[in-house]
Amino acid sequence: MTKKLTDEFRKYLASLGRKGGKARTQKMTPKERKELARKAAQARWAKAHSLNAPSKQHRDRNEREQ
Repeated sequence: MTKKLTDEFRKYLASLGRKGGKARTQKMTPKERKELARKAAQARWAKAHSLNAPSKQHRDRNEREQ
């Protein structure tokens, strides 16, 4: 059985979620924060490069034209 959440309870849960990231970083050491930031940057760069890479179809077409 599904229970409906009241708007007040939803707002309470949302406020807890907003505190999560800040509370997490406050508990981390500077070294841990630096490592987390490094991993995040690597993930962003990997995603950006994969989006800019030519697709397999594009590469195949270029090879046929040469």
